[in-house]
Amino acid sequence: MREALERQERGERRNAWSAPTSIAEMGTDAGMKDAVPFSEDDPTFRTALLGILTDLRAEGILKAIPNADGRGINEAKAWNHFVETGAVLEHRLHSLAACPIPRALSWGILSGMMDVVSDLREAAGLDRHAGSYEKERVGPKALMPMGEEHIRPIAEAAAAGGLLTGSGQKPFFSTSDITCHKTDDRLHWQDGRLLAPVLGKMIWGDRKLGTQTRFEPLEPWIEPRAIRHVEIAAPSGRILMADWFRIPGFNEGIQDENEFSRKSINSDQGIDLRTKDHYERLGLMRIHTTNCVPQVIREEGLLRIGHLDEDHEDLWIEKEDGNFEANTSAMPEVAGRVCCDLWDVTFADREILIDIIVAGGKVIEANGGIGDRDRPVPDYVTDRDAAGALLDAYVTENDVAVLDFEPGQTLHVYMATGHRLEKFPEKFKSPDVQMHDWFEDMFIIADRELSVDPALLDEERWTRPDAIFDREAEQSIEGPGL
Repeated sequence: MREALERQERGERRNAWSAPTSIAEMGTDAGMKDAVPFSEDDPTFRTALLGILTDLRAEGILKAIPNADGRGINEAKAWNHFVETGAVLEHRLHSLAACPIPRALSWGILSGMMDVVSDLREAAGLDRHAGSYEKERVGPKALMPMGEEHIRPIAEAAAAGGLLTGSGQKPFFSTSDITCHKTDDRLHWQDGRLLAPVLGKMIWGDRKLGTQTRFEPLEPWIEPRAIRHVEIAAPSGRILMADWFRIPGFNEGIQDENEFSRKSINSDQGIDLRTKDHYERLGLMRIHTTNCVPQVIREEGLLRIGHLDEDHEDLWIEKEDGNFEANTSAMPEVAGRVCCDLWDVTFADREILIDIIVAGGKVIEANGGIGDRDRPVPDYVTDRDAAGALLDAYVTENDVAVLDFEPGQTLHVYMATGHRLEKFPEKFKSPDVQMHDWFEDMFIIADRELSVDPALLDEERWTRPDAIFDREAEQSIEGPGL
């Protein structure tokens, strides 16, 4: 605490993101509070915390968090790594400090310090808490002068508070929740488990139904297989591909009523659920990507969407004069590109996109010309010819890949499950697809079913929207999914 007070006098910050203690707060209870080390960004607390955890680990009483592996939970990664190795993962001290025993120590030190400072203020005839802002710090809420004589009682109270909560003699209840990046579940720490922490879900009770709130520990996470295979219809044979189709009626035609109620697309299950919804209801593919501009190359009945290294040495031949010319035997046929401003690649047959635009136009018409953002939508259409003209004009004026196949074909899409887009070129293997050092696939569209090891394919089979495949049956459909 004395070192911290000396730093205050020199005008130094506690850490890179906190403001230095103001001159008005120096020598007062506010300055004394800032001098108490209770978080991992304070070097004194950090050193003590790691020493305590190291001693507890040496005694064999720290236990790994069960069933947390593979869920993308930073706190669990940091804790389990420390329990296993005794080392702190790089850039993960904050995550380690967010686990139960560090938080209990931190909270105990903070509450012990706050209690004794409040008692001292009360004994001096002031309110137990000073004002938060300068204009509030008047009268009973004014700052209280404090000096050397207050350091020891405050430090002893803070240490005692940390001991009580850290040893479990004083209950510590964690109110923070943690998001599982696989399932989007909001996870909580089980109360009272400081040295052998457990993560799980709170199943909230319902008084009307007579059910009690209970804690449900995590079950083991079973990772879906790496690759998903779906079939898409190509009645016209023309596939249009962009990040999104910013056409009047398109958003309304999607009518994603569960967009904000299902799991977040920041989670693996959330992104799969959205892709599944659009596929099964509309016959529309929407594959989540990153902020990138993938190229589309055509190769032996395949469309390969991914990153093309145009400067790769295999694609160029050095001439005698030192210049280079394209290696025409290796240079791929580039069929288009997609600028993924929306972090998606969206595609479907032209006829299916027209279905969606018409359905959206009818939604807007029924809503008095108001669209999905509660604003008037000009230029919407409700018949197929006008929708086709609107779509064709959009394709001409924008960065849309136009990809032609034989009309009436069933196409096969191979893509990664969840957020494992970057794993696709590593995981996908087929004797029907030649891999290149100069191309990294994100997903593949084939005019035939490819030979792929069944062990790679996810077991969940999405329901094919057969009405969209059968154009005769579709003539009676006024809108997608209706």
